[in-house]
Amino acid sequence: MDNIVDEIFWRSHDLHTNYSENVAKRFDKDSLRSPLLTAHLIDRGYLNRQHMIESIVLEAKTKGTLFHGIHLNQAVERTASKAHSIKIGNVKIQAYHINSYEEQVLYDLIKFEKTYGIKEDSSDYEIKVFSKVSEITIERCNAGDYISPVEVIEGNHFSSDCDTYGTAYGQKACNQYHFYNTETGNYVVLYHRYWCL
Repeated sequence: MDNIVDEIFWRSHDLHTNYSENVAKRFDKDSLRSPLLTAHLIDRGYLNRQHMIESIVLEAKTKGTLFHGIHLNQAVERTASKAHSIKIGNVKIQAYHINSYEEQVLYDLIKFEKTYGIKEDSSDYEIKVFSKVSEITIERCNAGDYISPVEVIEGNHFSSDCDTYGTAYGQKACNQYHFYNTETGNYVVLYHRYWCL
């Protein structure tokens, strides 16, 4: 029993340090209700009972979609079987084809990440919907005249990063993922901004 108590104590400490207060409080409540269930959740990698339930539901929702899985960064980096090229300013990139259900799954993945993601890098997620390619903007990390961002284009993903210099100059790095909803005819762009630490 001492091992379980130690494990619960250290997990609680980790959650209070690295995750939202709500996630940590739910874990503490679960551990008081059932230490054995809490030990099981720890073994399975869940943050609390609610996290386990929402993980199972989200995993089921993503099956058969472009975004299979519950981890946003892994889910959006999958390659689509259908896509077309678009040009945004001087950037030529792919727009992966999705349907309206998959667009909703993308919103669900972001909500899950905002709730259960580590707060360390102050990640910021935003989805913007555009009716025309000409309305889409490319976000670049701009850390001043002497520091150029590293920009990478891969599939539907555009990345602009000034490393820790960007953070020093108050500029977050940015990942953009471009999608085309074949049912609505809209372009759906996921912006993920974060501090380089």
